Amino acid sequence: WKGHKKTCAPPLPLGEVGGILSVEELFDKVSEAHEADDWQGVLKWEGRMEELMKGRPDAYCDTILEAFLRAHEIARAETMCRDHALSAIGLQERRVKLLGNMERFRDQGEALCSLASHLEFLDKRKEAKTEFQRALELGAEHG
Repeated sequence: WKGHKKTCAPPLPLGEVGGILSVEELFDKVSEAHEADDWQGVLKWEGRMEELMKGRPDAYCDTILEAFLRAHEIARAETMCRDHALSAIGLQERRVKLLGNMERFRDQGEALCSLASHLEFLDKRKEAKTEFQRALELGAEHG
């Protein structure tokens, strides 16, 4: 936690994070930071992620999840902090389900492999093996 605390800015209260921003403006802020690989710039808005996705189409929600997931992946690589891996796992699990609902099976298989990678980082090899196996089965079923 100490390493994580040093590299990440603490979450800001909603009023300071942009309580005045509309969902569209917030999406633009997250998108700009995501495109610049500014993981801290993306993660400072994580407290409003659910607000961004509420009532939106699946493809839009996938874009949001992917932005926050990528931010945690970059942060994990730069800081080697387990907290980012844990956050990435939660986001990737949501993406796997969403991609399946959208019948984007190739992307779902890639997401399962990414999920397995995060699990391996946390020394959860048995769980990682299960996710790799799910990806293989998905590929066999959907080509």
